[in-house]
Amino acid sequence: MNLEIPVVGQQTGPLYAQDVNDSLSLIDAHNHTPGYGVQIPAGGASSGINVIDDLSLNSHNLTAINTLELNSLLSATSTLTTLQVVGADLYFRDGNNILVRLTEGGSIFPPPVIPGLTPPASLFYQSFNQTFVFESNTVGPVPANLDAGNLVLRNYSAGSHGLTLQAPTLTSDYSITLPTLAGSQAFLTIDASGVMSAAITFSAGITGSNIAANTVTGNNIVNNVALNGDHATLNSGGIVVNKGGGMSNPKNLLWGTISAGGSIITPTFTPGFSVSHTASSGIYSITYSTAYAQAPAVVVTPNTPDDIKYIAYVVNSTTTGCQVVTGGADDSGAHDTGFNLMVMGNL
Repeated sequence: MNLEIPVVGQQTGPLYAQDVNDSLSLIDAHNHTPGYGVQIPAGGASSGINVIDDLSLNSHNLTAINTLELNSLLSATSTLTTLQVVGADLYFRDGNNILVRLTEGGSIFPPPVIPGLTPPASLFYQSFNQTFVFESNTVGPVPANLDAGNLVLRNYSAGSHGLTLQAPTLTSDYSITLPTLAGSQAFLTIDASGVMSAAITFSAGITGSNIAANTVTGNNIVNNVALNGDHATLNSGGIVVNKGGGMSNPKNLLWGTISAGGSIITPTFTPGFSVSHTASSGIYSITYSTAYAQAPAVVVTPNTPDDIKYIAYVVNSTTTGCQVVTGGADDSGAHDTGFNLMVMGNL
């Protein structure tokens, strides 16, 4: 404050009185702001302020504070427009002397308002397992239904991708009921009522009881499929007839119609044999695509507009082929004639 302090025993007369007068004027004007006295320390062990009564800021703001520390009261005070901590929760007493509770149990009180959400229904968040719980009745409790659009499911991790569960284009209301957990891997089915089931175990496969009669056609079966039980299989080697799926020598049947020139007329698919022929020789060499275990039975018949004039017979039959000789029925000699062929034997 730059007080002029007179020196005792040295200053006399009017100068001494003037210094005392000037210093008293400065003391009278001081308010502990910079230049008007030493600022008073506040807080801590060196605090120069001891507040023993209500402290008014004369309608000024309290600014630039970090935190506001409130004492916990046993009961709320009656002072209007005050913020108070009672127990562990925060309250505000408004100008109408209504005590408004602001927190409860670590959460905002009351919870956010949802239209129509009235007791006994409730919606709350469980922090211990990060779960929102919807209840139609807290007694029981009874869970509530949820009516919504698409549902996005995510992994419980930051930045997880989402899986969107959505309904198809709907023309009516219906329900889908999920199945109970299967005891082992199973096929999943759903009926016309929307009830899903996992009753057919994967290990049992699709059985006849699961397939409607006359619904599996030839177009649904792959060629050369291995079948069990009594069956006949059509493949490039002919028709294989198998008894019970366990025959040591299944039967193989070949058939066809050969023209007089030696070309195969039928079957139109790979016939299981080939034909070679020299024109006007009356001899046709047949070679089987698959060899037989023994020389098979071979049957040939002429295939002409007038079969009675011609003959056809087999010579040199082996496990891999045979020769067919054709000629005139009147022993007129070799004559190229179309014929029908059938071969059957053990593979």
